[in-house]
Amino acid sequence: MTPLAPFPDVESAVMDLVTDLGTTGTVSDTELLDHLPFIRVGRIGGNDDLITDRPRLTIDVFTETRAEAFTISGTIQQRLISGPSKVGTVVLDVAATLNGPQEIPWSPAVRRYSATYQVSVRR
Repeated sequence: MTPLAPFPDVESAVMDLVTDLGTTGTVSDTELLDHLPFIRVGRIGGNDDLITDRPRLTIDVFTETRAEAFTISGTIQQRLISGPSKVGTVVLDVAATLNGPQEIPWSPAVRRYSATYQVSVRR
C-alpha cells in the first residue's frame, strides 16, 4: 500500500488569508501587546473521508479595543464563509461557522474575540 499525501496545512493557509488584518500565529506571543492586532489560528480536531479534510479551527483576535476585535473577527468570518478561497496552492472549499465571534476575557489591556469554524480542504 502506498501512503497518501498529507492534507494541506490549513492553519498556515488561513493565516495567509488574513495576514493583512494583523500579526498572525498559532500561539500567543509573550509580548502580545507589541503585536496587536494579533490573530491566532489553531486546529482543534476535525475529521476526514480520505479525500477531504474537515478541520475545526479556533480563530482568536486580540486587539486594544472591542470595536477593532469585533470588526476584524467579522471580516475573517466573511472571508472564510464566502469561499471557496485559494490561498497559495491550498483551496479552502467550504467553511461553516460553528461558534460565531464572541468576546472572551483576556486582560484589562487586551480584548479578545474568538470564533470556531469547520473548513473543508482536499489534498
